[in-house]
Amino acid sequence: MLTPKSSNRLVLVVLAAFSVLLLASCMNMEEQPKLDEPYVFDPNFGTAWRELDPNAIPRGWERDDTLMFLGTVDGEFVNDFPMDVDRELIAEGQVQYESFCTPCHGFAGYGDGILNEEGFPPPASYHTDELRAQPAGYYFDVISNGRGNMLGYGARIEPADRWAIVAYIRALQYSQYQVLDELPPDLQAESGLLNQ
Repeated sequence: MLTPKSSNRLVLVVLAAFSVLLLASCMNMEEQPKLDEPYVFDPNFGTAWRELDPNAIPRGWERDDTLMFLGTVDGEFVNDFPMDVDRELIAEGQVQYESFCTPCHGFAGYGDGILNEEGFPPPASYHTDELRAQPAGYYFDVISNGRGNMLGYGARIEPADRWAIVAYIRALQYSQYQVLDELPPDLQAESGLLNQ
């Protein structure tokens, strides 16, 4: 008759023997069955999903409006905006500009952002004659696709917000080169108070 102690030993011996047999039956990874050519063409590939409509447009990506999405008309950059430029658009552009652009371009657009103090090469100032002469579509394209050391923000910033940034850049350029005599009288008086 088995005592409790001997029955525990028997169970342990059986478990140990089973474990050894189980481990011995495992094949090494190099000996496991696998496909030697996993990407061989198979006519059944692609049949498990529903085919897309050839006229499908990804959500938020209607490319027919090249002015809105590319900043061009007939392949040329244009100075027009796809929406009305008003104070609200410029204010939204300022919010977006301060979030995405000031680290490199600085608050006034002179290319003196905080990252330049850390050794990054400074971007061009928006206030050079060359960049002031560029059409608005050029700025939209640079924001979307990047240029030089600048990464494109097309995947991070919605097109309407990119246009708002362009409107704010134009406001920055205008603010740095505005002649005091050309301002409305109330702004001339306000400017005079600021300069005292």
